[in-house]
Amino acid sequence: MSKSKKPSNPNSGSNADESCDTTTQACPLDCPSKIEFKEHNTVYGFDDYTNSDVPWKSVEKDKSDTVKAKISPGGKFANVQFTSSNASNVTVSPSSPSSGSQVVKVTGAKKGESEIKAGCGGSNYGKIKVKSYSRKSKTVAVRLVHEKNYTSTDISDATIKSYLKKVYEQAVFEFKITRLPAKTVEFDLNKDGKIDVGSWMSAEMRKIRDECKDDSYDHNIFLVDKPNDGSLGYMSFNQRYGFVHTDNSNHPGNTVAHELGHGSFGLVHPDQKTPADNDKKNIMHSDEPSPWRLRKNQWDKINP
Repeated sequence: MSKSKKPSNPNSGSNADESCDTTTQACPLDCPSKIEFKEHNTVYGFDDYTNSDVPWKSVEKDKSDTVKAKISPGGKFANVQFTSSNASNVTVSPSSPSSGSQVVKVTGAKKGESEIKAGCGGSNYGKIKVKSYSRKSKTVAVRLVHEKNYTSTDISDATIKSYLKKVYEQAVFEFKITRLPAKTVEFDLNKDGKIDVGSWMSAEMRKIRDECKDDSYDHNIFLVDKPNDGSLGYMSFNQRYGFVHTDNSNHPGNTVAHELGHGSFGLVHPDQKTPADNDKKNIMHSDEPSPWRLRKNQWDKINP
């Protein structure tokens, strides 16, 4: 919803004079009081957390996605127009709604941003910002790692791929997954029956890395059980290698996506950055069980 002032010129406004004779005088247009853009069957990203009044939408270059324009009151849609502030970057259709709840298509013409405005009588009643991105990708090798004295818990490739797509499609980004053969490594150097993950990297983590890595991929994810701190996973910022402890996670696909956020893009836990930033739906939230959202600043970091 826009915070712009109500229109003051004589040909606009939400209180049209129904008795006005258009043949003899200039009548005010019958405009709504507000227009809000909402998420609708979204393929890419939708961010109404960064700015609830003016949401952000991501779209892939040369592709389209949809939002819904909610016009209030619902019957006052006839004089509304949808326009793009920079149609060379993002186009919008239709140009005018046919109902008070209109599906609006935005299309990425080239990389860049635009503002989609819902206007009536020369005044703005709602808007959404849209950014068009070119698709980017990285490769990830996933390997199940057993210790000589215990077996680690696997996760299906389908689970990993579906969660990574759900999360990173928001930034028009994809991880291409390859499964490597499982390996057994005698990494339990202190013989406590666990993997030491108390620091980046511990000697036990290094042993797994050195015996299991394949550097022909951008990243390696090692699925290994029994972390000595009870954590779900560990991947330091901007690193090639990550550890996911599937035995501890009820949503291991989420954990893989979360750890790659750290390792591939340097994304931080928003709830630990500032006390007020408690974005519980964010994939990088440290405590929530299964979040998946990315926000506009994260889209830009993932796909600069």
